[in-house]
Amino acid sequence: MPTPYAVTIRIDDGVNPDGRGQAAPILVKVFELKSSGNFETADYFALQDRDRETLSTELVNADQAIMRSGEERVFKREAGLDSRAIGIIAGYRKLEAARWRIVLPLKEPKQTNLYKVWQFSPSEQAVHVAVRKTGIELLPSR
Repeated sequence: MPTPYAVTIRIDDGVNPDGRGQAAPILVKVFELKSSGNFETADYFALQDRDRETLSTELVNADQAIMRSGEERVFKREAGLDSRAIGIIAGYRKLEAARWRIVLPLKEPKQTNLYKVWQFSPSEQAVHVAVRKTGIELLPSR
């Protein structure tokens, strides 16, 4: 059975400062992946602008949002049976100075018993991520 997941992303205050030092909106993109090889080796612009071509058969889904300093958003999906990872990128103004990419493993899908009439759905996998001034960071489970 597919495992549902929720990725909570919070943008820290003051992230992505513009030329005057004011926090600027930042583009965040969440990828559901069958494997992470191409994701981990691609450059930011290939993932942002040409994700389908760059990730090819690894890509299952992608969601994106422009987020502001202090904002929190939850991305929810039900993972595909072949999905094994979540990849997240953030469009920092100074990509070279920040960890702009992170890969997180997804739980393996549960095997269903064909003889059971009632099958409980797997519990949701919750992941919490902070977009900080220095990069994307996985937070401890709440």
